[in-house]
Amino acid sequence: MSQSYYVLAKTSHLEGNRYQSVLTLRQPLGKDDGNYTITALSGSRSAQFSFSLRVKAPTALMFPPSSAPVLLPQAEELVVPLHTPFTLTCRGEAKLAWRTPIDVLEQAREDNSGLFVTTVTVDKATAMHTGYYTCFYSRNTTEDTEDSSIYIYVPDPDVPFVPSLVPFGNHVLSDHEDMEIQCRVSNPSANVTLVNVDTQQPVSSVYDSKRGALGVFTAGTYVCKALINGEEHYSGEYIVHGWAGGAALHVELTAKRTALLVGDAITITCLARGSEILEDHWKYPGKLANRGIKTVQENKRDQEIRYTLTIPQASAKDSGIYSCSITDIISNESQTKELAIRVFASEFMSVWPEFREYESAELDEVREFRAEISSFPSAHVTWLKDGIPLSDVTAEISTSLQQLSETSYTGVLTLIRAKEEDSGNYTMRVENGDQRRDVRLILEVKGQNASLCPQLQSFPHMLV
Repeated sequence: MSQSYYVLAKTSHLEGNRYQSVLTLRQPLGKDDGNYTITALSGSRSAQFSFSLRVKAPTALMFPPSSAPVLLPQAEELVVPLHTPFTLTCRGEAKLAWRTPIDVLEQAREDNSGLFVTTVTVDKATAMHTGYYTCFYSRNTTEDTEDSSIYIYVPDPDVPFVPSLVPFGNHVLSDHEDMEIQCRVSNPSANVTLVNVDTQQPVSSVYDSKRGALGVFTAGTYVCKALINGEEHYSGEYIVHGWAGGAALHVELTAKRTALLVGDAITITCLARGSEILEDHWKYPGKLANRGIKTVQENKRDQEIRYTLTIPQASAKDSGIYSCSITDIISNESQTKELAIRVFASEFMSVWPEFREYESAELDEVREFRAEISSFPSAHVTWLKDGIPLSDVTAEISTSLQQLSETSYTGVLTLIRAKEEDSGNYTMRVENGDQRRDVRLILEVKGQNASLCPQLQSFPHMLV
């Protein structure tokens, strides 16, 4: 009878003239029903033994499965030439599923014996297909059931190291036990050495082509060096972190200035506290044009990382929302902070008084006179009465300037207890650099038997 992985006959010598012959049926099917005969030959003599076999199909309620699924080809690993196809087949007693390095074509069916069969097919293998292919029962069960795996290599001289699809896979936590720097090769024959980037010296480790460099490593930056057919190849950088963290994630986003002129430098700082394994992600108007320069400073003493984004020469197109997102790799917690940046083509100033050109107040009344100011660069305000500057604070009159934002202000003149001598001509003078605006106010404080001279009413309200 023909033999295969599923049907195997083996005869062995025990001792003297005793022999043993074993017929093994792995996952027998309905087609294996029938009469079986074993014939022993010794010279001209022979002997036979026959038996009948009936295969009973498992029922759908038979769970958990009695054995692990069978995966073909039956091997721990397989090397597949680049750009060639391969197929893996798995057979089991219940519905099956696959874990694969990347998404591949899966096909499942139930054969006439009641067993479940599933295959994965790759038409054109690449280095990205390197990894474990694991077949397992898809139904949950409280009992542990084995799975079946095979490791596929697809050597590619242009991709010596398999790119990691695991988020933040280049970050490694420091540990006192074995650590993994997952620089896996696509070619199992590669000779791989771990190198410390700072010292450029080899680092003691055990290399497993299915896992990477194994060992205990100090904080720092590492690369793997592979020697393949006499040529050296280097992996990307892997960062081993020295502190595990555990503190709650905290993010602050600040800018030196949020209002700037064209040609000024934009500098934004994203300060993050938490574990040491943090990943930053920026969004800003000039990102597609790669206008920003990012730097990172690590403060191990305070367990904080400072990410700085700089645009050396701002243009009007750099105006907009800037956001910094920080992800704590250990806890998977994320926080996003944002702020608005405005870039102006030139200096400007506008003043909007909230009082009329002629105002009056009753004796002993408390009155406020306000003006809204929009100015860049920063505004300086001086109040004058009859051409003479008022001090910032006096017993009966006070002035203030409240800054609402980098370009918005409110200027206020307050009469605490109006007196007749407070009547007169007031000027609010706003300056920024070479620009100046004057807003005039004519005030009458009405006494019991006094009124403001009519000629005062002839002064116009002025906004220069």
